[in-house]
Amino acid sequence: MTSLPLDPSLNLGLLENGLTFYVKENQKPLNALEIRLVVRIGSLVEEEHERGLAHFLEHLAFKGTRSFDRGDLIKRLEACGVQYGQHLNASTSQDHTIFKLSVPLGEGDPLERLNLALSVIREFSDGIRVSDEDVETERGVIEEERRLKAGPGRRILELWWAKVFRDGGARLHAERFPIGLSKVVLNCTPETIRGFYAKWYRPDLTGVMVVGDLAKLGGAESVVDAVRSAFSSNFSSSSSCPTSSSPSSFLAENLENKLENKLENERPGRLLLPHCPLPSHRDGDVFVWAADPELAHVSVTLEFFEPLRIEPTAQEIRRDVARRLLTTLMDQRVMTLARSGEPPSVVADKAAGDETVVTGSVAWPRPFLSAGVSCRPIIELLRCTGVSCRVGVLESDLWAGIAGLLTACKRVAAHGFTANEFRLAQTKWRRAFESQLADKANLSSSSIVDECVTHFLHEGTTPLAGHAAELNLCLQFLDELQLGDVNKFAASTFDVSSMRFKGQIGQQVHEAADDNVFKVLCIQRPVRAGVDVIDEETAVAKSKAILETVHAAAVEPWPTTEPVSSLVTFLPQARAEQPGLTAVKTAPLPACGASEHTLSNGVRVCTKRCPEFRQGQVSFQAFALGGSSELTEAEETAFCLIDDVAEKSGLGDLDGEAYAHLQAQWQARVNTQRHTYHRGLGGSAPTEKLRELLAMLELKLTPGRQPFSPGALAQCVELQVEGLRFRDEQPEFELMERARVMAFSDVPVMRPTRPDLLRAVTVDDLARLYAAAFTRRPEHFTFVFVGDLPEDATLLPLLEEHLGRLGRRGEDEQQESTYGGGDTGGLFSGLGNKGDPVAAAPHGPEVAAGLGPGAWGAPGGGGR
Repeated sequence: MTSLPLDPSLNLGLLENGLTFYVKENQKPLNALEIRLVVRIGSLVEEEHERGLAHFLEHLAFKGTRSFDRGDLIKRLEACGVQYGQHLNASTSQDHTIFKLSVPLGEGDPLERLNLALSVIREFSDGIRVSDEDVETERGVIEEERRLKAGPGRRILELWWAKVFRDGGARLHAERFPIGLSKVVLNCTPETIRGFYAKWYRPDLTGVMVVGDLAKLGGAESVVDAVRSAFSSNFSSSSSCPTSSSPSSFLAENLENKLENKLENERPGRLLLPHCPLPSHRDGDVFVWAADPELAHVSVTLEFFEPLRIEPTAQEIRRDVARRLLTTLMDQRVMTLARSGEPPSVVADKAAGDETVVTGSVAWPRPFLSAGVSCRPIIELLRCTGVSCRVGVLESDLWAGIAGLLTACKRVAAHGFTANEFRLAQTKWRRAFESQLADKANLSSSSIVDECVTHFLHEGTTPLAGHAAELNLCLQFLDELQLGDVNKFAASTFDVSSMRFKGQIGQQVHEAADDNVFKVLCIQRPVRAGVDVIDEETAVAKSKAILETVHAAAVEPWPTTEPVSSLVTFLPQARAEQPGLTAVKTAPLPACGASEHTLSNGVRVCTKRCPEFRQGQVSFQAFALGGSSELTEAEETAFCLIDDVAEKSGLGDLDGEAYAHLQAQWQARVNTQRHTYHRGLGGSAPTEKLRELLAMLELKLTPGRQPFSPGALAQCVELQVEGLRFRDEQPEFELMERARVMAFSDVPVMRPTRPDLLRAVTVDDLARLYAAAFTRRPEHFTFVFVGDLPEDATLLPLLEEHLGRLGRRGEDEQQESTYGGGDTGGLFSGLGNKGDPVAAAPHGPEVAAGLGPGAWGAPGGGGR
């Protein structure tokens, strides 16, 4: 198949010594360069006595080089505005090491800065000073890095890699973590590190990328000449590369062959890259039971593995678009499952003792608290598509979560997605691609240099046709792909009909077309008081039983729903009877290049056109004085739930599901915000959907149009409570609590969220707080709109139509208690007659000293 042409504005070439370079002009940001040195060498090439040396060498690069003594390199670059860590950094993985350098060109001679930057990364290539002193100093630094990472995440990661990779015959991937072994790091000699450096840091394995404002440097050709000058000679270690005593059968194709070039100085005696096979599990799919005392929640992940084969063709972009649609569709589906029904613990309580909840049915109401889908390469040649969920700590929650994921995958494989789901995903990606295409002039240099790095690491097999060309292809294929194409893709990706764990009854050897296609069920679960005790043997047996039940059960197609296309019909009916619009008063704000508009109801709106910030997009922020500092602890607990519950409850007459789909379709959002001293709203939308964005904002600020559903509240509370379940046992929490009390004293509103207060919140509490904060005096908000705004002749009537009517519905007299108004003495008037459970609780000497709830406002008002 014909490869896509390379980006014509990209200078890609090979030096005679084998080094690959990428040079490209890009002026976002101006006066800056992004430079990368990439070596296709990581921890996989280490022998047993070298485990950790690739990472060790990366650390030593910043200690000193041939021309920069200890500490001089950092000082010299900092004098040019380069900050260590932010602009100068490095990372080591299993198969590569990357050195990052971001160089400002604003002051001084830009050519001098370019040459300095190139000399630095050239010396990283073959001039790292591996001195005895530097090695001894860095041993402790690396061991401290190891200690900081030695938590539950690290333990589970090592267990997962052992089960998936080592047990699948991919031992090197399972063992060769970049951090290495302590015994190697603490005992290796400088000579051993130098030997590793000389052996593997070679021009034919090295790439240099320079992207940025090249005009100040004489253009791209001038920069290419500078790169040639800095790197054209052989590395000092190249001529002494040892040969392999037992050459591997695997040698990755050289990038130069893909570009139909040939090195003039090939050396057949060079050490070959090791052969690292992909994992294979033909004897059954993988079960990973990761129980750890330091985990904070329970999660279940169903992972689908397949070989990653990439080619620089249009067909590859088509497959990528199809994969994006598929993951979005599956993500929408499991998120819908997480939003519907009752929390798992509620279901479990209702079905106590009913074994059918576990094994007799595959239709559990809302089987998980939250869920999502990911698709990523785990290693360079292996892709993983994962469907994950969080569940409660009860044993029945776990079984429901496993069955829920398996059933969701089975339903998709059997029946696919609906036409409405497909249209929604298609619209989402069309708007995303169109937005990126409209904003192509603002593509950052760091994004471009990352694409060049990926192209080099994959030896030229990834498309690199240019941002605009690839986006146009994405839009073309998005229109060409049909629902049937994606459903066929879904049937092959999420098929669980052949899934069998190792040792399962009736197990047969996998008949997959590829040895490297397999599935993994991974369960992560805390082992501590308050969590049902389950051992691994029980978990495996129960999971196998659930899998058999799912295999045997019939699944119905997903219900078809009609899409909602407009919010206009849900706007207040009273608007037709309101008086006509009046002229908007406009005043310039020359200091910031903006304008201030005063609408007929007194609402102030500031606008600033800056399409170069993000073309085709509009963003807004609204704010009014009065925030969390004026609330009691119980009120603040309720207020922190408002935005999440509102989002899941819907808007106007739309329920949460329909509203979520409408937001996805429009790519528009409006959210409420809480801050210490003010509250606000924020959102964004494509410019063409500005009217719809304003309609959403109008509904948000109209009394009675923001619903709060008990089901949404129960779900949000359940999620928060689960997240807090083991918080108090974490040492980091204890440290932060002591710091909080020292910094702020024990001010009630600054206290961490408490589960008992969360469970006490009602939808009436949310409605009262929301009315006081957002709908009683919407004219107290100042609105700021920025981005690719239409001209005033179009914009101002829209603002007057949707924001100029706020607060003019005859309800002012009934709603005097509000932020910044009324006679209660506080910005909120409390949460009703249930009393303040916080006031009676012992919180330390501050309450007695007069800093408790209501001390600065009216009795019970919580005003500060």
